Amino acid sequence: MAVKKYGKATKACRICGTHDRLIKKYGLYVCGRCFREVGPKLGFKKYN
Repeated sequence: MAVKKYGKATKACRICGTHDRLIKKYGLYVCGRCFREVGPKLGFKKYN
């Protein structure tokens, strides 16, 4: 199978491997679900 070079399937979450809700900002490459768990450990704070 050929390696994808563009599109949604090119990047995946580093923790769980999903392609949904991927946060690429700051080079995180973590999905939204994993970010809820790991975010505070990385120094992000919840304001809402």
